[in-house]
Amino acid sequence: MPSNFSVPHSGNGVEPPSGAAGAAIGGAQLGVLAVNAVSRQIVENVEVHRLYDVSAQPTALQWGPMVLFLVSFLAGAAVVGRIIAHVLKAHS
Repeated sequence: MPSNFSVPHSGNGVEPPSGAAGAAIGGAQLGVLAVNAVSRQIVENVEVHRLYDVSAQPTALQWGPMVLFLVSFLAGAAVVGRIIAHVLKAHS
């Protein structure tokens, strides 16, 4: 694959991270986001449970919004797939 997808040198003497280092940095960021999301949900559940029992509420599946979301998601995934196919075709 051509290397024209790399980050341009900024001229300040600092090179962008290598592929492995970039992947490690990205993985660490995703890990931090996951820990923050889980810990926030736990704190929220503990705090809200003192005032209100959320689990006692009846659940009702709303098919309309779910279908709309799934159709939109599939359309977006198709567009992204087509873009990736065009990029790969242009670079081959």
